[in-house]
Amino acid sequence: MDSRLAKLLLVVAVLCLVAGGAFAQDLSLTITTSSSSGVMGQDTVDLSVQADNYGPTINVDVHFAIVAPSGAIYEIPSWLTDFTPLFRDITLPQGFTFGPAVLGTYTVGDFPLNAAGNYLFAAAFTEPWTLNFIGDISFAPFTVNEQGSSEGSIGSVAVVWHKSFESSFSHKWSTSVSASGVFVESRSSKRNSTLPLVEGCEVTKTDWEGSTNPGSLKWLDAGAKIDMQGSPQGNIELQKNANMGMIMYQPGRELQEADYVGGNTYSFTGYGGPDVGSFQASVNAPNVLELYQPQLDASPVIDRSQNLDVQWNGDGSGEVYVTISTYDIDMSTMMPKTVTTCSCVFEDDGEGQIPANILSQLPASSGLFGLWMPNFSISRSNYSYFEADGLSNGGTVTASTYVSGGVELQ
Repeated sequence: MDSRLAKLLLVVAVLCLVAGGAFAQDLSLTITTSSSSGVMGQDTVDLSVQADNYGPTINVDVHFAIVAPSGAIYEIPSWLTDFTPLFRDITLPQGFTFGPAVLGTYTVGDFPLNAAGNYLFAAAFTEPWTLNFIGDISFAPFTVNEQGSSEGSIGSVAVVWHKSFESSFSHKWSTSVSASGVFVESRSSKRNSTLPLVEGCEVTKTDWEGSTNPGSLKWLDAGAKIDMQGSPQGNIELQKNANMGMIMYQPGRELQEADYVGGNTYSFTGYGGPDVGSFQASVNAPNVLELYQPQLDASPVIDRSQNLDVQWNGDGSGEVYVTISTYDIDMSTMMPKTVTTCSCVFEDDGEGQIPANILSQLPASSGLFGLWMPNFSISRSNYSYFEADGLSNGGTVTASTYVSGGVELQ
């Protein structure tokens, strides 16, 4: 998970926990934004508010704030962090109603919207001169995008079979099937440095904040839903889910292992929305992948000074992709500073080898108590492509099957 997003979610969780003791639901405060994202130095965003009191007359403090990607909470309008309300100890009579009305217009790029990432506008009533919340806290997500030339817009729809071994906690295998759709415009940003390719493998080292920060992406709206056909369990509707400034398309029901069958053709139908036009795409699902070596359920220790043999149920055609990702941890925050990834491409004939001179470029394991341990993954995928209005670089439809689990690097 994006470290900035993780901090945001932690703040939200704490605020909601405090608000759990709220006693009045007849009092409501709701905020909305004029858009879900903006580009620094180019856009503005309007914050609108509606307030209602259907209960008895009450005195309240009224807080409006912006929660930054760092987790800092800046109160509107002075941007103080000491939880100073915009209105102090005001009386809301029974039957009071206000709005919807624009509270303020904010320039993307000005403080505190001055760094790329995910923000939250927030509003709440509290008891006067306290931080005892009354009613629910209202949130409106907003994403700040970096300036820079557009690298174009792309789309992706996919169905995925995934078997993973949790070596740190449950110590067992789990299998899941997922389906999704994502449509984004990307802006230029230098993200990583690539070391030389050797025998089908390469190593990349990426700054964690730069690699996970979604601020260089503009999320595109492709309509209310996407339909997926091909599952033996029946058609699946991928519903639009807008959250934290992101737009993703996810199944309306929990998918089962039986929803994925190798050899089946999966088709996706999009009906179009404000940013992306209608489309149809299909892909043939590859056979389920089985990993024989390394044996992830044995929590393997990988010697970085030795070649690593990889074995799986070869399919006789196409390619498989093997990755090992490891993290450099900042012990003061317990968050990664960088992520280093070994990526290999092998013919799908059942065996491959990662050279020692590649493995030696990976740092040794540094995670504690099962956190941020290196991850080994092997996958096979089939692809096809589609075109849609609004996607300058087209779209990809993917069916994938992969196996993953934790390893230790020495």
